[in-house]
Amino acid sequence: EYASEFTPGPIVGTDLTDPLNSRYRTYKVRRFTGAPSDTAHVEADLAEPGRDPLLHHSWSEYMAGAAPWGAPVRTYRLPVTTTADPTDSVDVQGPDVPGDFLLWSIYNDADPRRHRLVGGSYASLGVEIAQSVYGVHRDGPLDRATFLRLSIVNRGAYPLDSLAIGFWSDPDVGAAGDDEIASDSARALVYAYNGHYQDGVYGEAPPAIGYTLLRGPRVDGVPAGAWALTGPLATEQPVTLSEAVNWVFGAHADSTPMRAPDGGTTRTWFSGDPVRGTGWLDRRPADHRMMLSTFPIAMQPGDTQVVEVAIVVGQGTDALSSVANLRCAVDAVRAAYAAGLDPASSVACPTSAVQSCPGSLAFWQGQCSGGGFAAADLRRIASCIDTSASVVAFPPGAEVAGFCAALNAPGTDAASEASRQHLAFLANVCATRLGLMTSGADSVFLGEGIELSSPVLGSRDVGEMAARNSIAPCHCADSLLIALARFPLEVVEESYRALGGELRAINHGLGLGSTCGRDLGMPSLIEATATPDAVTLKWNPGAADGIPNVLSRLDGATWTKLQERVPRASEERYDDRDVRRGGTYRYRLSFRSEGREQVFAEPVVRVPILTSSTLRVMPNPASAALHIDVVLRPGDPAILEVFDLRGRLLERRRLASVAAGEQVITLRRDLESGIYLVRLEQGGRSESAKAVVVR
Repeated sequence: EYASEFTPGPIVGTDLTDPLNSRYRTYKVRRFTGAPSDTAHVEADLAEPGRDPLLHHSWSEYMAGAAPWGAPVRTYRLPVTTTADPTDSVDVQGPDVPGDFLLWSIYNDADPRRHRLVGGSYASLGVEIAQSVYGVHRDGPLDRATFLRLSIVNRGAYPLDSLAIGFWSDPDVGAAGDDEIASDSARALVYAYNGHYQDGVYGEAPPAIGYTLLRGPRVDGVPAGAWALTGPLATEQPVTLSEAVNWVFGAHADSTPMRAPDGGTTRTWFSGDPVRGTGWLDRRPADHRMMLSTFPIAMQPGDTQVVEVAIVVGQGTDALSSVANLRCAVDAVRAAYAAGLDPASSVACPTSAVQSCPGSLAFWQGQCSGGGFAAADLRRIASCIDTSASVVAFPPGAEVAGFCAALNAPGTDAASEASRQHLAFLANVCATRLGLMTSGADSVFLGEGIELSSPVLGSRDVGEMAARNSIAPCHCADSLLIALARFPLEVVEESYRALGGELRAINHGLGLGSTCGRDLGMPSLIEATATPDAVTLKWNPGAADGIPNVLSRLDGATWTKLQERVPRASEERYDDRDVRRGGTYRYRLSFRSEGREQVFAEPVVRVPILTSSTLRVMPNPASAALHIDVVLRPGDPAILEVFDLRGRLLERRRLASVAAGEQVITLRRDLESGIYLVRLEQGGRSESAKAVVVR
């Protein structure tokens, strides 16, 4: 898989070229901008570890070592600097750089000693390949594209029949074990993206990478398109020559053709839309390979074919947004290539993409009252729901009436709520499955490939959660609802409540990545206030009332979790008493749904400092010594006293030498169990507090 039968250099007659000849190298040249240094041999000022110290070769090196073997050249009209006449000029041959930077090399497969690969090898085909790798430095998608051009010549004595050219890649998008593959025949594109929203290397924003065919081989004078766009697992990699050929021709290594979901054979694998989670998706996060193969051709001795691809990177705010960014970037790259890489062309591709737009229970109840869906479409959705779940049984011919009656069924218990949320969830899935994703302002879509991590069901995506119950284990809501129905409600009420909470969150778009602009019931901060003793936060959990809410505080550079729990009321409250007067604190409120944590508020609160004297007993009750937290005004001495309930003075402490501000004073340790009065006097004013001692 990682071996090669090629050696550096061209094919010259019947003699084998010396692969150690220094002329057979990769030549690096840059576009001529008018600067004299563009034509010179330039080394890097500072060599970086792992970096080639050569910035680029000189024109003379390129013309002597590369041009004789077919490297692209052109004529430049340059001024003559040895004369005083500014109009003197001369024609000079130099590299023809298609972009801003070019790497050119030539290699061949003529040496029979190279055809000894483990698993089998071809005899030499007499193929010579001139390779041009170039890039365009420009803001936008072109800056993230690398162009690869192969000029292939049959230098052998025999025709080549059914010759397919495969562009193979082991993409490894960050951590290798969670990649997925997709293809897009309209763009002649095969690409890899992160199959999980969190990557071990890139974190929450992994990129996507793809190969798109820009120029295919010519068949009867007409450029041919892509032949196969595939993405086998690493465990399926070929170990024999015939298996490698099967890969190139779009089949599995054992020659078994790939079957699409409709049962037909195809060479275009996983052609669905990962961003919306619709169509035929990989759904196998793993270590993958991917291959773009060209249309099979015949080459007579002396024939030349040129093929060209672009390797494009998409970068968004999350894994699926990177896919949307990649497709936009590929469109821009293909358009720029068709226009001759026009320097003026520039496209800005969005870095975020809407992936889901589910409707809530209230939304679907509204559809039963004359919402945006046509009656015929609502009938199709209801029929789809009827066949998608064993717990649903609408009257034949009256599916809409049955659906709407169940959506609006009375009952405030957890079982009734879970059943209604399940119907709304299936309605979202069915509308998408039927292609009824848009209807005016009522745009609804929830693709079955959208990733989940359900703690209640163990579902990995929407499709698993929406599946119909079967004899085999099913990580689906249908299966759990069937099981729960066998027990009394009081026994399984918490299970119903947990399932209903998860479904409600999904129906409101929570924890699904980027969603549409509909009001999705997001949690919201009500207020964040502070007294000298505590910070109080209040928030409305919204549709996240059935899933854990997380409250954290920033301590230095680390977020410390203060609380994680499922909300118990329509208004949640937390009092943080571990604060310092005068301190400033940043809090983060988030909810954890389907394995993701989504932040909905980050308030910053400053704890005030009292301007008058004050005291606080801590802890209260105390089991040992009394610790008194006092805040003193500057300038005046203070007296701290302790009395019992009979008014007897037990201790007096003068605080004249203590600096103003907050202090902690430790008083008597021998007090018996009982109630005591602590009094602070300063500047003619006094403040008292009760202290309880329990031994």
